[in-house]
Amino acid sequence: MSDKKSILINQIQQLLGVEGVSHICISPEEPDLMLVEIHIDPESVAERLISEEIALRNYNSALKRGQISDETQFIDFIIKINEEMFELKDSFNNDEETFDPSELADISLVCDAMALHYAIDLQAEKEAKMLINEQITD
Repeated sequence: MSDKKSILINQIQQLLGVEGVSHICISPEEPDLMLVEIHIDPESVAERLISEEIALRNYNSALKRGQISDETQFIDFIIKINEEMFELKDSFNNDEETFDPSELADISLVCDAMALHYAIDLQAEKEAKMLINEQITD
């Protein structure tokens, strides 16, 4: 199996609700064209919000509560991320190697809000960074 197919299968299988990928065909005449057969569980897809919707709803909620405004600056987001990181650290139980996952979600939501506030396509940035990280070898 080609590297392109392996990478594509792995990425597709990570998507919400995907139960399997049974067929991938890369056209030799059109290398940018791929035919992919994906099997999904419609119920699991329908029950979950997409990350962009979560980010936008959370941002709008922060606007309504006055936590974010036109005057919110870069440093305000950094301070909030730092605060949320301390809360995550404080939730860590060293004896059991556990932590409160909602604190991790808080960090992510603040990062999402910062990206929306500054009109940054965070998903595109993550994808670009992922591709760089995949190329880094030890």
